[in-house]
Amino acid sequence: MYRKAAELQRADRAENVIRLKALNQKASLEPNYRKAVGIYHQGIALGEKIGGDPKPLAKTYFGLATEQRSKRKFPQAETNYKNALDSYRKNEDLRGVKKVESVLENLAQERNTLGNRILKKVGFATAIIGFLGSVFFMTNNFTGYAIAEIDQQSSSLFSVVLFFIGIVGLYFFINKK
Repeated sequence: MYRKAAELQRADRAENVIRLKALNQKASLEPNYRKAVGIYHQGIALGEKIGGDPKPLAKTYFGLATEQRSKRKFPQAETNYKNALDSYRKNEDLRGVKKVESVLENLAQERNTLGNRILKKVGFATAIIGFLGSVFFMTNNFTGYAIAEIDQQSSSLFSVVLFFIGIVGLYFFINKK
């Protein structure tokens, strides 16, 4: 009776591992980012249910991280690459470990690319200009009609627009790491 239960448990585990591999394949072929991420999350839930850190779970984390990296969601991608690295290490898969370590190095370099640094600086400059410009146009007393004869309503409108531009610039400055 115990033998039969153990055989059923092994068969159930093997079936779930096959299902996890199928989910990984389906997610990797899915062109829609959100659907692919959803499938990967299903795979992670199934892999954790299986237990014993099967190798397909490491591939699931790796695939999810790759999707996130393609959308430049670097913090989430880094977390999932590290989860994949842990799974590969538990499975003693040296090839997988080396692969993930290499990708993590490339990810670190990609996060600090020139484009990201420029975008961060542009975001900071935009925030400063937007906020200072909104204060400048807050009242006609500041402009003194030196730029042009602008009525109070137009000046307030400029102020609000520049304030929102400052907020957008601040968003880019804060979120680009």
